[in-house]
Amino acid sequence: MTPRRPQRSRGLALVALLMMLFGLVEVLTSVNVGWFAHTFDIPRSPVFTAVAAAAGVLYVVAGVLVLLMRRRAAAGALVCLAAVVAGRVVLVLTGAYPVAAFLPAISVAIGTGIVVVFALYVAWRWRFIGGSPLTSRE
Repeated sequence: MTPRRPQRSRGLALVALLMMLFGLVEVLTSVNVGWFAHTFDIPRSPVFTAVAAAAGVLYVVAGVLVLLMRRRAAAGALVCLAAVVAGRVVLVLTGAYPVAAFLPAISVAIGTGIVVVFALYVAWRWRFIGGSPLTSRE
């Protein structure tokens, strides 16, 4: 009898690639590069640059971890995504990301919502990620 190959989820791979793309865009936005940074005219501050760049890097790392298709890596990805959400909250609470105007407010709300949806999707597709349900022997 041949061993069964683990079932791969194309959805998880797509979500991981989108996380890496969105993380790269977030890093570029933090250093005022690209269409998004200029369209929303976000005031620059050292706090915004540092927190947004760190959130973008964590977003990319989360995508790479999901692509590994291992439970420990996916758990790490969920932690990274939680940190991205926390970073966005910090940007809003410190005033580094203005939410008084409609476009910046809706963009941070939609962006944070996308991060949450990605995290929920990874958790929902947990069974397609390698390892046993309670432990992950890699």
